[in-house]
Amino acid sequence: MYFLAAPAPSGAGAPASRPRVYLGEMRADTIVATPQEIRPAAEHALEKDHWAISASSTGLRVVTEWKDFRHPLARLLMGKLRARCVVDIQPLDDTKTIVRFQGGLASDGDVADNPAFAVAQSTYRGAVEDFYHDLAAGIAEQRNSASSEALGSMRSP
Repeated sequence: MYFLAAPAPSGAGAPASRPRVYLGEMRADTIVATPQEIRPAAEHALEKDHWAISASSTGLRVVTEWKDFRHPLARLLMGKLRARCVVDIQPLDDTKTIVRFQGGLASDGDVADNPAFAVAQSTYRGAVEDFYHDLAAGIAEQRNSASSEALGSMRSP
């Protein structure tokens, strides 16, 4: 996962039990779709990748629950890690919407200097690309489904 090397501010002298949070590079893209098309497609793209959608999500923000990294090598080299994703949806006009994706990584220790952190950063870049690909596919699928339903209702007497 591609994360900023500096942990998010958590206060000086934070207890050791408080995790350090590293934010991934935020990626924004303008998509020709409405928020009403993007929201369900974003949820579907995340759920397809085994993320659980958090109750803290809103109409214009999709937030996942924290989940444990299960990759054995990452756990061996970096310890216990948790991750979550946030997708912000901002309409520009009637046809275009900005979609911002950002992931976060939480660790009980400082992983920024760990050599495996670079591998995590690279993996994150690929995961973000996969999200945007799945998002576009989900929007296209919704549109095809709606188009098929409209054609079907036009054929019915």
